[in-house]
Amino acid sequence: FGWGEVFGLARPDGTVIVEPCYDYVFEARDGMVCFYQDGLNGWMDLSGAVKVPPVYDLFSGGPLPQAYYENGYLVIQDEDARRCVLLDREGRELYSVPEEENGIVRDFGWVYGNQRFWLCITEKGKTRYQLMKIGDGRVEPVTEPVFDRAEYVCSPDSVFWMNETELSDEPMPAGMDGKCGFIDRDGNAVIPFAYDAVMYFYHGLALAEKDGKLLYLDASGNTVWQEK
Repeated sequence: FGWGEVFGLARPDGTVIVEPCYDYVFEARDGMVCFYQDGLNGWMDLSGAVKVPPVYDLFSGGPLPQAYYENGYLVIQDEDARRCVLLDREGRELYSVPEEENGIVRDFGWVYGNQRFWLCITEKGKTRYQLMKIGDGRVEPVTEPVFDRAEYVCSPDSVFWMNETELSDEPMPAGMDGKCGFIDRDGNAVIPFAYDAVMYFYHGLALAEKDGKLLYLDASGNTVWQEK
């Protein structure tokens, strides 16, 4: 490890798949490996075949991008081109929006297990999320941009990320009008927006906070435990 080294790809038994030739190679995620070369990022599969050429500038103070393949898709913010891009496993660009368009700043969230992702839209100091759907090589909105928080909300000021492979089809956390609740994959509210903070479902339960008390909810919205 360290600058000035070159990196390749090997199996756990030491079998070399790709001879060291890159400036950096990051961890495998969803069968894809990010590599860094000449200041740009690309991705290869576990056989070493380059699927996404190193043409994307994900610079964030170093070579390690905060962008990983999840469930066959990659959402990135291309700094050089000032746009957000959705890529499939073959490197095809399925969807692209300017980072700034008529004063509107747009960004992507993570791709969920059933091929949904968040598109964040910020305008006049107000941030809103809408749920998007990927299918048949097309991308289309599932909801209007009505959510003010998305992904894994722990508190009104922070969001948490976890490995998407641990997710199921349980309800997704979201926020609206200062409160948190859960929606299904079609954007319908299935657990009311009545909580001050919520987290993602894990092993059938989701942690929530209401009126200063912690509680656990099941997928139907029933309280199964509450702090006294």
